[in-house]
Amino acid sequence: MSATRAAGRENRPDVLMIAVDDLNTWTGFLGGHSQALSPNMDALARRAVTFRQAYAPVPYCYPTRVATMWGQDPDRSGVFVKEGLGGLRGQPAMDRLFKQAGYATHGAGKIFHGAPPDASAWDSYLRSRKPSRQWRENSTTPICAYTGLTPRPDPAVDWGLVSSLTDMRDYWTASYLDEIHDRTDPDQPLFAALGFHDPHTPFFLPQDYWAPFADMDMETPDIDRVLPAGIPREARAWIENPSNMPFLARALCDAPLSTFGHSYIDLIRRSGILEELVRGYLASVYFVDDMIGRALRSLEASGRAENTIVVLWSDHGYHLGEKLHWSKFTLWEEATRVPMLLHLPPSLDPQGRFAGTAHDTPVSTVDILATLAELCGIDLPAGRDSLSLMRLLEGQAERRPALTTWGAGSHSIRQDRWRYTRYSRGGQELYDLVEDPACERNLAGRPDSRAELRRLEAALADRLGQGA
Repeated sequence: MSATRAAGRENRPDVLMIAVDDLNTWTGFLGGHSQALSPNMDALARRAVTFRQAYAPVPYCYPTRVATMWGQDPDRSGVFVKEGLGGLRGQPAMDRLFKQAGYATHGAGKIFHGAPPDASAWDSYLRSRKPSRQWRENSTTPICAYTGLTPRPDPAVDWGLVSSLTDMRDYWTASYLDEIHDRTDPDQPLFAALGFHDPHTPFFLPQDYWAPFADMDMETPDIDRVLPAGIPREARAWIENPSNMPFLARALCDAPLSTFGHSYIDLIRRSGILEELVRGYLASVYFVDDMIGRALRSLEASGRAENTIVVLWSDHGYHLGEKLHWSKFTLWEEATRVPMLLHLPPSLDPQGRFAGTAHDTPVSTVDILATLAELCGIDLPAGRDSLSLMRLLEGQAERRPALTTWGAGSHSIRQDRWRYTRYSRGGQELYDLVEDPACERNLAGRPDSRAELRRLEAALADRLGQGA
């Protein structure tokens, strides 16, 4: 493979990067929900490497995209929530590094949280279109219908119909790849990035994407359970009391939520809408999968597929009632584990050694930058936390723990079979994902877990002290 990569540097492989918003493990290839439909991602997984234990650096859009595009952990960059670029200001991100290496750089949709901060790093960039006005004007606003309230629709718990595919902003993002291929000289290497908004709420979609789920009795998380004993106060406060949440979570908690208690689960439980929301999320996954398929067909038609790396990742996971929580903003598996696929083309993997393989070693989306840099012969600036995944694929290296941070001082790592979390005020969680895959039994306070707890405390301290 080393000789193959050297040849790949001479041939300058193209890159197609696909970022998806709020996509958890509810896909066919990860099996997170038995009713999920994701045929295009499943087909990509059959010819790619699937990282079955991939994790987001932050359980929120803005900072996790910064961490991934710059290859820098948030505890070192200072970008924890939505605070600009912190210590990364003036340093090149993935787009600039590819531009400096002679690549044509084109993008569309939600790669960053908003406009690319370094506009000159792109030869072209199609900003996301505004959502269809039907969301605001023609919607039946189901949350208001269920609650009898009259305030504006709550985008976190709304769903409905959109009349036309062309009203969907992700349609235009997927379609832009045709234009990217038309604009790029066949002899110039190409870095193309597509960022899809769905399955982010609200779930407004054309009828074709609702249809497969219309008559299903949806499998839903149990939202009548209580939280497991031993959950630290900090974790309980995040999901039970919006006034204790970080400011971005509080911003989501306005009317009609205030009428229904302390959390979105209170609203969902009392309104009886969980089944419709699960249906909406799965329909949105089905829709974004179709847009990913549209992009992959464009790649095949372009004649560039034989030399194009495809990497797909999500910015974080999503709770749909698990642990009595809705949305993201936690250090639990549901909000931190993400889909991640890496397809190596025949130019880099002529024997197909890595096609359709899967790895269970925990990894981070932070490592995408170093992986692409190695495969494309690009020098990575010193001091980045990103580490190439290629040595893992070749069985030549132990991996450090996958790190997730939410706010200053609260961190969680995944290593081997374990998830260990330490909160800024000292609370701890420890889960054995082999014996307890749903993470319902916090082992941190048990005497027989002390040795494992000490080992993982040291592993977290070491991980936070590591540079690249």
